[in-house]
Amino acid sequence: MRSSVIFLVVFWLLFGSLYGQSLVKEIPIGQATNGSGFFLGASLKGVEIIPFYYNGFDNGLLAIKDKKRIVVKEMTPDFSISNSVEAQVPELSRLLGGTRHHNMVSLFYLAQSTQFDQTIIIQEIVFGNKVHKQYKVRLGKDEKFFTSISDNNKCYILTRIRNSSDVCIYPLKPGDYPRKMKFTLGPVVRSGRKVPFYRAFNESPVFISENAPSSFLATSKDHKIYMKDDVVWLTMDNYEHYTLLIKLDIKNEFARMERVEHIVSKREYNRTNSLIFQNVIYSLSTCDAQLYLTLRDINTKREIQSFSVSKYQQINFKNSPIFQEGGGGVREMQINETKTFLRKMSRLSVALAIEEIDDKYKLSIGGFKEITTGYGGFVPGGAGAFVSSPVFTAYSLNSWGNKYVYFNTILEAETLDYLENEPVKTGHFEKIKAFESEVTPKPMISTVFKFKGHYYYCYYHKKDDMLRFVKF
Repeated sequence: MRSSVIFLVVFWLLFGSLYGQSLVKEIPIGQATNGSGFFLGASLKGVEIIPFYYNGFDNGLLAIKDKKRIVVKEMTPDFSISNSVEAQVPELSRLLGGTRHHNMVSLFYLAQSTQFDQTIIIQEIVFGNKVHKQYKVRLGKDEKFFTSISDNNKCYILTRIRNSSDVCIYPLKPGDYPRKMKFTLGPVVRSGRKVPFYRAFNESPVFISENAPSSFLATSKDHKIYMKDDVVWLTMDNYEHYTLLIKLDIKNEFARMERVEHIVSKREYNRTNSLIFQNVIYSLSTCDAQLYLTLRDINTKREIQSFSVSKYQQINFKNSPIFQEGGGGVREMQINETKTFLRKMSRLSVALAIEEIDDKYKLSIGGFKEITTGYGGFVPGGAGAFVSSPVFTAYSLNSWGNKYVYFNTILEAETLDYLENEPVKTGHFEKIKAFESEVTPKPMISTVFKFKGHYYYCYYHKKDDMLRFVKF
């Protein structure tokens, strides 16, 4: 115990200023789990640390869960524990998310006994009470869980109806039995044929949250989902010339499906993708000869900004060199010629990633190829994914070991104007990953979350039985 404390002090003196972080709190694991013996197993298999933070509340919540039990702690801004409650985890279930209302926390699970028997389970936990209310919503026999979103104290569960174009949404609110809302979408044209939405969206979309920096591993996916106020946006990008944009307005109960056209080269095969950020849709298309990037208002489709470059030109809207990372044992190298960059990028999944740093947008433009999972078996948006913490999900998707080719562009956040000669600053997740790589021994359980405008890395050391919170 003493040697580990000495090491920790030395570690912080050496690396604290380097990564711009500070140790905020150490909590004995017995205090964090009510002395339950959560971490008695050597492998810690099935144990999760799940942070919740809700806008409008001064305190955050930290849930520690294994297969049988969940402990929820209310944490003050200095990470002291002010309230605690625990409950049994429903059998054969996985946690989808949670919401909070005053002194009550609602946790939402999906239980699945067979492929066609799925049930939503709602647990209502009141701090100070030992008895918890629990009720179930069984999905119809032709209804199948699609995905869930949990962010900013809102939780939505989306389902699909077998062999139809109907999408159902269950808005989950504390104290209310969930009301099923049905949205009917038109068929989707794929390869010249009309197919129902159920078959067109044959994989769960990846949730992109503005509360966390995005990553190429997430944004390179064809199917993405976003939540803005009471609107859910779905995008499908497995088309060459356009993005299929689906708007599900929960407040006004209507759906709209439309195309957002890409600017493409008519002579060559194009790779395209898109990203929604702050009510702007970024449309990217590329081929061996040309790259186009167009920024449009998501509601009016009015063009705000556009950039383009051909293989014979220098890129005049970049703030960094062109980097290539991963693949063939190459850690990092620089690419000088635009035509080389375009050739490499057009053979990868094109993607955009955005992070807001100091009222500026750091926009990464490039291509991506997943070589290894690299994130501990986390399946983005699919079975087993805990979307209750969008920051942790985004961090887990920022993995090493994959192949990237990209450059960075800096935009002014309000006007989206290009800022020439603006230096590229190190991103929050890059700092956390650099710090995490230096922690010895490697943390057996860790998570990342955002609280009061700062990012925190929380990890557990089994040797001294401490949960540590590090602020970045």
